[in-house]
Amino acid sequence: MVAPFSFVIGPQGLGPRALELSDEFSALLSERLETQIEVIPTGSYSALLAAVEERRAALAWMPPLVYVDAREVTPIHLLAQSVRHGARAFRGALFVKAGSPYESVADLVGKSVGWVDPHSCAGHLLPRKSILDLGLDPAVHFSEQSFIGSHRGVARAVYGGEVQVGATYVHVGPAGEVLSAGWRDIDEDDAFRILATSDDVPADAIGATDAMPEELRRAFAETLLELGRDEEASKLLMELFQAVAFEEPVPDSYDVVRELRDGIRLL
Repeated sequence: MVAPFSFVIGPQGLGPRALELSDEFSALLSERLETQIEVIPTGSYSALLAAVEERRAALAWMPPLVYVDAREVTPIHLLAQSVRHGARAFRGALFVKAGSPYESVADLVGKSVGWVDPHSCAGHLLPRKSILDLGLDPAVHFSEQSFIGSHRGVARAVYGGEVQVGATYVHVGPAGEVLSAGWRDIDEDDAFRILATSDDVPADAIGATDAMPEELRRAFAETLLELGRDEEASKLLMELFQAVAFEEPVPDSYDVVRELRDGIRLL
């Protein structure tokens, strides 16, 4: 029996039905490719990055900063980009609980902030850059900074009052309306209010390492593009990843993420 090709995903795959959905996605991909694919949720962005860098994964669903960091350590074959709400881009946002007295980032001096992970683009890099652009140093401006591990966790921490402000992703419509955000699991309308958003950055990357043969990599990329045209597959993607389809990748689009990361390191 041929050992399965591992497809690692990040903490976005750790929802209430994580194992069930991962198994469904594994079965779907294995059937389409006629080879065993095992979808494996990881507990953190760091664990996801390590699995790719150490070549313990044949495939990976990578948030943009994880992809940028990983490709500098090991060869990554970019196969596709995820599509959410008709776009393959998103923004980072700083948000507070609705009804809180804070009207701007400046109002949060001496308060606590919840980040997702050091390797999260929307949950750390982008909102941190927004704060620095205001001439504020997060290490001085906030009394406490916490890495909570997931967008879901940050939303719950803000909602429960454990931190006063959180960082997450948002998808914004043409009229500026929020189409989706990292607090989707909080079952209450208008539970949060956004204080600041970043510019767009490219969506999550799906890539392969050299652990997967070239012919199978091509077949996998074609399969991903086909999934977006399958109604049942799209439902599964939405529940597991909040994505509905995939598009052919634009490798150069991630240069902006590398430049943001490098710029912050110099500050």
